[in-house]
Amino acid sequence: LYKGSHPAEYNKIVAAFSNDMVGADQATTGAVYVLDKMPDPSARYSYQTDVLAGTTAPTPTQFLRGPDTHTLWGASSLNWYPYGGHFLTDLYFESGKIMEKSSPDFDTRYRLKPSPWEGGSDAAPFLWNTDVVGGVTVPHPIPALATFFFTDYTYHSSMDTMKSVSAQRLRDVGLMSGAFAYYRADADVKSAGETLDIVTAAADQRFGWEKDNSTSHFLWALLHPYGSPLTVDAALHEAYTGTGNSSTRSIGETQLLSEWGTWYQEAVSSARTMFAAADDTPAYDAHETAAKAAVTADANAAQANAAHLFAAFHFSTTSITINGGAEWIVTPDVTLALAASSVAPGGVTGMRFSDDGTSWPASFAPYATTAAYTLPVGDGAKTVYVQFQDSEGNVSDAVSASIKLDTTPPVITLNVPKDGATYLKGQAVSADWSTADAYSGVASQSGTVASGALIDTAGFGAKSFSVTAT
Repeated sequence: LYKGSHPAEYNKIVAAFSNDMVGADQATTGAVYVLDKMPDPSARYSYQTDVLAGTTAPTPTQFLRGPDTHTLWGASSLNWYPYGGHFLTDLYFESGKIMEKSSPDFDTRYRLKPSPWEGGSDAAPFLWNTDVVGGVTVPHPIPALATFFFTDYTYHSSMDTMKSVSAQRLRDVGLMSGAFAYYRADADVKSAGETLDIVTAAADQRFGWEKDNSTSHFLWALLHPYGSPLTVDAALHEAYTGTGNSSTRSIGETQLLSEWGTWYQEAVSSARTMFAAADDTPAYDAHETAAKAAVTADANAAQANAAHLFAAFHFSTTSITINGGAEWIVTPDVTLALAASSVAPGGVTGMRFSDDGTSWPASFAPYATTAAYTLPVGDGAKTVYVQFQDSEGNVSDAVSASIKLDTTPPVITLNVPKDGATYLKGQAVSADWSTADAYSGVASQSGTVASGALIDTAGFGAKSFSVTAT
């Protein structure tokens, strides 16, 4: 109605914000303060849903991401997708952080909870605003948010009475939303620069969450075979590159991470709408470029993490043992015992070794359960690392085994008898010898007679005396 009666004013709106049912008393209602975010990838793909207190969540039929949590209302259909990224969501969250930090009596039970866009709020007409250009209806979204206290059974029941309302909560929400609205309405280049930092930090946090989601998604795939016939390998591929998005199939990591990367690049760019083009400065341009680079780095790191996990989760077994698990060895030539398995159709096909876990041969040797290997020269602890490759080219995480190499023999000291010494017949002469090994210790030692025992001098002639040690 307002758009129809005031089209000029309507098109000047830079953002809209709805505080709906936001005064609930936590102690009475158990309500949670929810931010219905602007449409982003969490609104399109499978994120978790809240569970009513005292009930058990239904068994999911697909992998569900976090930490964004749909309310029990659930998601609505998007009018179009993708929906351009925007800073407004993260700016409001920042307002909430400031409120929590600055208000001495802020109840942390009212900490903002992110909910993927669900629709049905007063923000919807702005979000899905359209214009007619040349006779064609085109999207003209106006950034908009909505907050509310949940659960809904209080709002839509006889419990919705004045005793369920908290004046303190109304004050907290009013201050938080008022500061947010004033900051946006009075924005300039300086506040746009501050918003760049807010969005960059939020992107970093988002990709941290999505890295955790990637791990959980691949773990889910290990327990939920896919395809025909059902295989874990197919489930891992679906989790990584799948394009399905239904009640039984979750979008693959590569696509979802790519969309989050695009969304946050657009969110960075949207901060420019906080000031007039004529007010732009080289400093702001450089700041924006750095923010976009940071988002790109986070997105690339998340993609690399997903690629690594996809390969690593193919391998259910990887192990290496040196010389049967011996602690010490006196020669650098050893025998490696190896074991590996992969869910890839062709199993494990290759292996390669490294002395430091960093430098690897470019190619893989054919997989075998044993291999001869020569340790690096020099006494001391030695570690051998191995990576396995399967028929699809996936490379496992390195596993290692260690052993101690001691090629230096023990030192033997022979005090009595001295080489070439002469003794009288029947003379009482006690042997005096010792052995030592500074590294691995002496494993065994023996002499013609034990050190301290009498040497045989009963007969004439040359005698021999020897001591050995290992």
